[in-house]
Amino acid sequence: MDLEHIDSLLASRLITNAQHAKLISLVERGVTDPCTDPEVTPGMAQLWYKHSSRLSGEGPNVLALKTMLVARRTKMRDDICTKLGWVGKNPNLDAYIGSWLQLEYEEGVAVDFLSAVVWKYLEYIGESPAGRLSEESLAALTPALTVEAARDNPAQLMMDLQDLKKRLNESKRLRDDKNTFRANAVHIVDSVALKNGWWKLDDVSRTHEISRFTIESTIAERQSECITFEHAFDKVSAALYLSEEQCIDTIDTMIANGIFVEYPLGEEGRVIAPKQFDATAKSLISIVRKYDGAALTTETMRQTIDGSASSGAALTDEQALVYDAMCSDDPQVRKRFAFVCAAGGTGKSEVCARVARKFKRVLCLAPTWKAVENLRLRLPANVEFKTIQGFVCNPDGDDYDVIVLDETSMAISSMLVTVLGVFQDRTTQILAVGDDAQLPAILRGNLMSDLKLITAPFVLTKNMRTEARYLVEAATGVRNGGAMLVPKPGDDAEMHAQVSVQATAEDPVAACGVNAGWVCNPWKEDYVQIITHTNATVKSVNAEVQSALGRNGTAFSGCYIGDVVRIIKNTATYKNGMEGILRNITTASLEVAEESKKRKTQPVGQVELRCGTVIDVANYHMEPGFACTVHKSQGSEYDNVVVYLTSDTRMTRPLFYTAITRAKKSLRISGRLDRMRELTTEPRLTIIPYLIGDDE
Repeated sequence: MDLEHIDSLLASRLITNAQHAKLISLVERGVTDPCTDPEVTPGMAQLWYKHSSRLSGEGPNVLALKTMLVARRTKMRDDICTKLGWVGKNPNLDAYIGSWLQLEYEEGVAVDFLSAVVWKYLEYIGESPAGRLSEESLAALTPALTVEAARDNPAQLMMDLQDLKKRLNESKRLRDDKNTFRANAVHIVDSVALKNGWWKLDDVSRTHEISRFTIESTIAERQSECITFEHAFDKVSAALYLSEEQCIDTIDTMIANGIFVEYPLGEEGRVIAPKQFDATAKSLISIVRKYDGAALTTETMRQTIDGSASSGAALTDEQALVYDAMCSDDPQVRKRFAFVCAAGGTGKSEVCARVARKFKRVLCLAPTWKAVENLRLRLPANVEFKTIQGFVCNPDGDDYDVIVLDETSMAISSMLVTVLGVFQDRTTQILAVGDDAQLPAILRGNLMSDLKLITAPFVLTKNMRTEARYLVEAATGVRNGGAMLVPKPGDDAEMHAQVSVQATAEDPVAACGVNAGWVCNPWKEDYVQIITHTNATVKSVNAEVQSALGRNGTAFSGCYIGDVVRIIKNTATYKNGMEGILRNITTASLEVAEESKKRKTQPVGQVELRCGTVIDVANYHMEPGFACTVHKSQGSEYDNVVVYLTSDTRMTRPLFYTAITRAKKSLRISGRLDRMRELTTEPRLTIIPYLIGDDE
C-alpha cells in the first residue's frame, strides 16, 4: 500500500490504522463485499477506496469492491428518487446527487438527509416538484447547498434543512412512514461534517455554531422570543457535552459578539434572545407609542373619554368607550391606535361594525380567510378585506381611514410593525382587537400580552354572544385560570341544558352524540359542531360521523352529497376555511393553478355557501366539516358545540378556552375528561417585559 495517498485519511482518524489493515486483509483474501464484515461501513470502504492508490489497479478483488461501492451509491440514488417520486424523471439531477453521494454518512439516515438536500435544492432554484430542471436552472444552484459550500459552512446547511423539515411536515409534503424527513438536522449535518473532515470535534467554530443553532431551535420550539440562561445552558451542555465553564464561556462569547442579547431576570438570572427579535420588539414599542402618544393608565383613559359625546347609541358602556376613541371629533379623545382586549362573545365585531360605518374607506385584516369570511357577514359593505399575511407580503399603500386588525392574538410582532409602518405618516387610525386568553400566534410570541404592557387597553367583559349564563360562567372560569363549571346531580335543568360534561370511551360517535337524524346544516339551530385539537382526530371523527349518517357510494374529496364541508385551498373563487354544504358532484371546465395552466374537464363539487351562492370546488380542495380543529374554529360561533378530548397532551388551556367559547346555546365536553384537569400551557417568553422594565 502506498501510504502517501492514504496518509491524510489516517491522520484525520476517520479511518484508523486497524480499520486500514482490516480492509487490506479483506481485499487480499478475495472478499467481494467488505461491508459484510460488521466492522466495515459503506462510508468507510468508500473513503478508503477513494484514497488508496493500490485500488487503482484492475485485479478481480479491486473490481468487485468498486462494483459494490457503485451499486450502493446507485441504490441510494434510486431510493432518493423513489422517496421524492418525480426526481427520478430528471436526469440533470444525477450530477448534483452524485456529488453528495461521494460523502460518508451515518447509517440509517442517509436517504432521508439526501432527499431533504435535493428538495431544498429544487426549492432554491424555483422549480416545482413536477417540473424538470433546465441547464439554466442547474447553473443557478444556491451555493449553500453545494458540497463545497457545506464544507465551508456546515451551520448554513443545518439551518436550511431544519427550516425545510418544519415546513415540509407542516405542509404534509413529507409525512408519516412514507415520506418524512424525521432526522434532526443538527445531528445529521454534524455527523456528516465530522465523518468527512469539514470540522473537528474540538473546533471552536463547531462549538459556537451548534450552540447557536441549539438555542435558536429551542426558542422556536417553545414558540418564544427568548430563553432563560439556565435553559440555554442545559440545552447546549447536553448537545455538546461541554464542561460547565466551557458552556458558560460559549454562550457569553455569543452574547459579546452580538449574536444574542441579554436582559436581567430577577436578582441573579438573565434571559437571552436572538438579535432580530430584540430589534422587532424595540420597533414595536417605538411605533405603537408614536401612534398612541404617552401610554395612559386605564383609569386616566376612561376619565378622558367619558367626557365626550358618544354617538354609539345602544352600545354598552365598554363598547362606547372604544367607539368614542375612534370616532370622536375631540382631538384630545380621538386615538390613532386603539387596542381592545375582548373576552369571547363580548361584541368586538359589533364595535368594529359601528366604527366602520362612520368612515368611507376601511380595511379589515384577519389572520385567516375563515376569519375574514365571518367578518364579511358582520361588517358593512364599505369594508375591504384581506388576510394580514397577504397585506404584509404585499402592502398596498392605499389611503384608508381606518385599519381594523381582528384576532390580534394570532399575529406576530413583526406583522403589526409592518402594518403600522405603512401608515405611520398618514392620518389612518388603527383598531386592534383580540382576546388574550385565546390562541396566540402559531409561530411565536404573545402579541396581546406585549401590547398590554405598551399601551392601556380597552377591555370588553360583558358577554353579548349568548344569554346562556352558565356558558358564560364556564368560560369565565377557564379564562381566569380556574376550573370549568361542571354541573352536578341536583343542579337546575337550565345548567344541564347549557353545559354537560360526559365521560365516554374514546369513541367519537358516543362522545359526540351523533345519530342518523342529525341535521346536516351548519346554519340551523339544531346543528352540532364538533371541535377537537388534532388533524388526525378530526379525520377520524368525520369518518365516524359519515358512517353514523349512513353515507355510502363514491366520495368526492372524502365528502358525500349533503355533507358539511370545509374548503382547504385558496383560489380566485374560494379561500381556505370557507364552510358550506356539498349539494352536487358534476364535471366542469375548471382551471387548477397548482396542477396545470390549461383548463380541463374534471369532477367538481358544487358547494352552497352560507350566503346562498353555489361555487364549483376542485377535487381535493375540500374536506368533511362535521369536526374541525380549534385553530380553524377561531373566529366562528355555533349554536351547539361538542369539545372532544382525547388522550393527546397537546390540548392547552388557550386551546380549550377558544373551543368552549365558540358555543352560543349549548356546550358538551366529551371524551377523556381527565385531560380537563391537566390543561396547562408553558408560558411563551417575549422580550417586551424586559425592555419595558429597562425603559421605565
